[in-house]
Amino acid sequence: VKLQVAGYTGSETLENFPVLVRLSESGIPGFKYADLTNSKGKDIAFFDAAGNHLASEIETNAWKEVDSTSLVWVRLPEMTAGTKFYLCYNTSESGAWVENDNPWGDYVGVWHMDEKGGQNTKIYDATTHELHGVVKASGNNVSRYKNGAVGATRRIAVDKNHAWGIVVEATNGLPQKAVADSLGTDFTASFWMNPQSGDVTYGFLIDRRKGEYNNPGGWGTRLHTKPTLEVYAADEKPFSGNYDGTLSGNNYAALFTQNTWSKVDIHWHATSETAGAADIYLNGAFVETVTLPNPPKQDDANIGIGGSTQLVPADNTEGKGRRFNGYMDEVRLRSGGLSADWIKADYDTVNNGSFVTIAPPVVAWADAAGDTPGLSGVFFDSAVFAGMVKDCGGFASCAIQCKVWAAAGGEPDAWTTITNGLVADDVFSVRVPGLLSETD
Repeated sequence: VKLQVAGYTGSETLENFPVLVRLSESGIPGFKYADLTNSKGKDIAFFDAAGNHLASEIETNAWKEVDSTSLVWVRLPEMTAGTKFYLCYNTSESGAWVENDNPWGDYVGVWHMDEKGGQNTKIYDATTHELHGVVKASGNNVSRYKNGAVGATRRIAVDKNHAWGIVVEATNGLPQKAVADSLGTDFTASFWMNPQSGDVTYGFLIDRRKGEYNNPGGWGTRLHTKPTLEVYAADEKPFSGNYDGTLSGNNYAALFTQNTWSKVDIHWHATSETAGAADIYLNGAFVETVTLPNPPKQDDANIGIGGSTQLVPADNTEGKGRRFNGYMDEVRLRSGGLSADWIKADYDTVNNGSFVTIAPPVVAWADAAGDTPGLSGVFFDSAVFAGMVKDCGGFASCAIQCKVWAAAGGEPDAWTTITNGLVADDVFSVRVPGLLSETD
């Protein structure tokens, strides 16, 4: 099946971009789950237009879960508007390719957040770095829910008290420390979030910070008082309100809105040996750059998702150790920054269900000398269209349609099928009657 990137609006060629492909029988003509030889789709593979295999990952925990749709991440070496690639299935070799290739080679950590279970559930890192997390929050509703931003999602907490949400261990003595440390002073965190309470004030979203309440160091972000977001890096106290999202007239109210999915991207980077900055994007659009009093640094610390990993006062002084009461989905960390086109496309590939579509058929028209391409003959009241079908965009067959104007300067009639049942390489020549027969 030939697919195309239909929803990319940027001008930049994006390299190694992970695009989301939605598999369903209603969305892909001819595709049937019954045709797969593996119940979890491990006989599926993707190829570029030159026939090169594309790395991909099936979200197996959400296979056919919502509206019989399955989700596959496919890494495109180069992506522009209209990039074509192919879905193949029911092949003896594709399963091995899916199992052994990973589309997340440029990422330090990727958490799909779709595992089942409550407290102590293992949250798997989709990269090869094994930065797996563990659910620390408790409660009957701290579990998996099938309607996330991307497939299934996790409820981080059912209250805002205490600090821990999901903890990814990355301290001294663990091989994961070197992986986390590779983020350095220039890195990007991205995640989808959905509050489940009207009060998510001081809810931590992601951080890496060592030690106790007042220990300087690390980096992170949390919600502040509505409608502000707080970003910190190696602060003496990250709770001093060094960032106010309204300073530039910007409003982060969406991040506090119950039952609303939002995507956040934050690029931390050092601007000098003694200062830093954070570029903030909301729902794929740049919001502002915030100056930080210190450059970010990687502490000898764990990574916290939906909560801080630092130790807070036993009495939870001023509510400063709050975890995020809501859902989080598709959490990622990678070194360096990302372009505005990339961040917008990364939002759109999830938010726009038509970001990837079936590629339309391509027809090569006849081009007789002196004639308009496609017109092999024009007569008093008719015309002959001729050409050759190159492919049918993944469909078993395709048709040729036309519109005929009933009057000069008027609106055309509806599309009329002049021939159908064509397949790739079919040659056609069709006379279309009904043209205006006025002599002038």
